[in-house]
Amino acid sequence: MKEDTELLMIRISIIILFLFNLLFSQRISSINVEGISRLKTDDIYRICGLYPTMMFDSDSDYNEKINQAIKKLWEINRFSDIQIFNLSNSEDVKDLKIVLTELPIVGEILINGNKKISDKQLNEIVNLQKGEIFSNQILFDIRKKINFEYKEKHFHNAQIEIEVYDTKKDYAKDLEINIIEGKKIRVKNLHIEGNMSFRKKWWQKSWFSNFSKHQGKFLHNFKNIKGEQKSYAIWRGKFSNSGFEEDLKNLELFYKNEGHKDFEIKSKEIVFNN
Repeated sequence: MKEDTELLMIRISIIILFLFNLLFSQRISSINVEGISRLKTDDIYRICGLYPTMMFDSDSDYNEKINQAIKKLWEINRFSDIQIFNLSNSEDVKDLKIVLTELPIVGEILINGNKKISDKQLNEIVNLQKGEIFSNQILFDIRKKINFEYKEKHFHNAQIEIEVYDTKKDYAKDLEINIIEGKKIRVKNLHIEGNMSFRKKWWQKSWFSNFSKHQGKFLHNFKNIKGEQKSYAIWRGKFSNSGFEEDLKNLELFYKNEGHKDFEIKSKEIVFNN
């Protein structure tokens, strides 16, 4: 009998505690989700961690859960905009509205204007497949990658524009990459200042060299960057940023191997002419 009484008191205490929490805590009454076409409402509940009947201990607890929900939705990289509103006038009952803008997926990819780089190479550079989600940042990165590849092939004035077109499906977009390759940029002059240890003497000058200032054997370190192109040296005159940086590293190594341990390149400048 005593045990039954104790069990009854425990049940009554639990009920009282539940009613107390219900009366003095905040809770979500409903959640309306807008802007989704490829995900379900239950998916959003699961991802963000919010669901109807969910309770909060305080305003700070509620605000923390809302901030966590927004963070979790951003982390899946499927939306370009996320907003959560409380439509209720009550402080204790929350009627939430989640408004989402889904990022589109790739439909078809069309490439125009490329002659120096094949479609296959550009597709490898773009590295974006049909059905993948894309954003403005991804489009920016694509332009950057293509532009870098053209510069490596000495086309420093290449213009890359990406057009986005609607399709029959609201969430799918076709991409058109338009390329104006321009002309190759070649090196007209290579000026080097500060070299005193490896200058050629006047009797060592060679008519075959295409540098107006004969500054010695250290010029052999410039394997990627050549001087002005001559009719007898069609390989000369090429320029690329990566090649230039490699040549500068070779030059520094050359000087240090020759005993100039405190050698440094104080400045460098690349000037593009029309």
